[in-house]
Amino acid sequence: MNSHGSRTSRRLLAVICIAIAVFVAGPGWEWARAAPFGGTEREEVKDPRTLFVWSVDISPGRIAPGETATLTATLAIAPEHFAYADKTTLSVEAPDGFTPGPLRSPEPWSREDPFLKKVTEVYDGAPVFTIPITVAPDVPSGKYALQVMAVTQGCSKIVCYLKMKTPLAVNLRVAPEGAGIPFELPSLKSLT
Repeated sequence: MNSHGSRTSRRLLAVICIAIAVFVAGPGWEWARAAPFGGTEREEVKDPRTLFVWSVDISPGRIAPGETATLTATLAIAPEHFAYADKTTLSVEAPDGFTPGPLRSPEPWSREDPFLKKVTEVYDGAPVFTIPITVAPDVPSGKYALQVMAVTQGCSKIVCYLKMKTPLAVNLRVAPEGAGIPFELPSLKSLT
C-alpha cells in the first residue's frame, strides 16, 4: 500500500474510533466528535464550548413600548481557531409583542480552508452580531426574557468540530417613557 493509502486508512480508522467513543460515551460527549484531518501535527481535541464562547446583551436594558432595543451577541473565538461564517447564525424567540428584526453580521474574511480545500468565509477573534428587537406599543410594563439560540461550527488548522448550538437568554425591561425603575439604595452600613 502506498503512503497516501496508508494515511487515508489511518484517518478512516481515527474517525471510526472517535465515532465509537462518542457512541459509547453518549450524548453528553457530543463535542468529542471532532474529526482530525491534515498533516502530521497532533492536537488535543478540546471541548468547543471553551473555544467558541457566546455572550449576549441588550441595549438599552429598559425601553418604552413602541421602541426598539438592540440585542448584541459576541462570539469569542480562541486563538488559532476560526468559525465558518455560513454556519454561524442567531435566532431569537421572543414573547408576543416583541418583533426581532434581521440579523446583522460582521464582515467575514476569506481564507483557504484546510478541510474543504477551497476559499471560505470565516470569523476569528470576537465578531459581534446584532438583532434589533422592536416592542409593540401595547406591551405592558414588566421584565421579559428573550431566548437566543446561537449556532456555530469552528475549526483549528487540524481539527474541525461539529456544528454546536448554544442557548442563551437576556432580559429586557419595558416601562412607559419617564417611568422610574425602583431600586434599593445601599444602606450606610454597606458603605463603610
